[in-house]
Amino acid sequence: MSYNNKTKKYAIIGEKKQKVCEDIATVYVDNQNQMWVATYRHGLGKYNSTNDAIDISVSTFQGLPINDIYSISSDSLNRIWFCTHRMGLFCYNPKTKGINNYKSVNGIQTTNIS
Repeated sequence: MSYNNKTKKYAIIGEKKQKVCEDIATVYVDNQNQMWVATYRHGLGKYNSTNDAIDISVSTFQGLPINDIYSISSDSLNRIWFCTHRMGLFCYNPKTKGINNYKSVNGIQTTNIS
């Protein structure tokens, strides 16, 4: 991981000096020691340091309504929970690759969660 003082941004730089992931909002290590990266423009990714790549990508291409992710957590079932700006709370199941979205109709007080 690299931090650019000029732009005030983090990026994951691969061995070949290519950007693997940029516009990082936060990095989270789950209970299986997997590194998850939330980005402001590219959704959620699981970083694999062995092959220096993003193994799993969850973004608008996989059905998210927005790619702006602000925070990440996980639960005892190894599901990844993340929140977005104005689109609510999401739960991603890496085993099934299923994504669930929780909004005010599900009892969430606000869709702007950080």
